Amino acid sequence: MDRRNFALYRRHMKKIVEQCNDPEKLDIIRQNALDLADEAFQKMCLLRAGKQRNQMHTDYYQALAAYEWLLKKYVAPTAFASRTREALAKRDLEDCLEEWAGAKTPTKAYEMLVEHGYWYMTAERIIRRYPEYFSAKTLEVARKRLEGIGRYVD
Repeated sequence: MDRRNFALYRRHMKKIVEQCNDPEKLDIIRQNALDLADEAFQKMCLLRAGKQRNQMHTDYYQALAAYEWLLKKYVAPTAFASRTREALAKRDLEDCLEEWAGAKTPTKAYEMLVEHGYWYMTAERIIRRYPEYFSAKTLEVARKRLEGIGRYVD
């Protein structure tokens, strides 16, 4: 679909909203738009993650794409996770995740993802999804951090 079609679609949906006088129907439209926006965001991040060697790597690079998108939107239009990418260039992803999630304080990425409702994309959540790659200590720190935000899921 090209930009012209998106513009037509947006105008069409705007007209529907403008003509609707039923609060319940407007709430349904709003919720559908939010659901669609979230699905589009996840797919955008997945596409930006590219092809990875396994699902854990795909999940992480999808999360990195989400974090960089948030940086660009809320910090600066040219911002990106340069230190994160430097660390990944020097070490394996598993080693980086072990360090970041096992740290005493949460990373900036963790805080930003949680703040914007993407807790399920944090390194801590990824670690809990793939426990076979990580130490018991890191698994425990990740569990406690997720419990601390009321989002521990196993």
